Amino acid sequence: MAYKKIWMACVFIIGLAAALPGCSQWNQHWHQSACKKLLGNPSRVAHSPLYKIINCEPQFTTLAKAIRKAHLKETFSQPGAYYTFFAPTNAAFSQIAPAKLAMLMKSENRQSLRNLIFYHAIAHLVVLDPHRATLREQTANGHKVVLTSADGKIMTVNGVPIISGPIMVDNAAIYTIGKVLTPTPATR
Repeated sequence: MAYKKIWMACVFIIGLAAALPGCSQWNQHWHQSACKKLLGNPSRVAHSPLYKIINCEPQFTTLAKAIRKAHLKETFSQPGAYYTFFAPTNAAFSQIAPAKLAMLMKSENRQSLRNLIFYHAIAHLVVLDPHRATLREQTANGHKVVLTSADGKIMTVNGVPIISGPIMVDNAAIYTIGKVLTPTPATR
């Protein structure tokens, strides 16, 4: 009788192991399908949180992974909080040496990764002053960034051009940038 239970357990575990790759593919297909529906509906985008949009946009897969590794998914999904967020693309992250990026993504470097991501976030909606072309704003990690504006739009952040945006979502204004911003001691 005991052998039969062990045998059944082994068969179950082997079957589960064989099914997992299929589950992963199905999960990926489901995610892509759900994201396509979300991104194709401007009303749904406007009522979705920052993290959900970042996670669905193919150009932000590295950023979405970094947010998850830094345990900031819930932070950027909360209603009521609001951010002006400068989102580096995958191409921006590819400018970082692969070994350095891999090291940053390790769990023991979570705080450094959090600081880097928070350097891309201002914890409020930036309101531009039509009489000033340059604005200094404090980021969510306490450092300052310099924004330049023209015609009522943010044009650069720390000299890095805005590629597109803003995408207005439930808890953020998302701007796409082509470089990962890195704080320096002088930006405090």
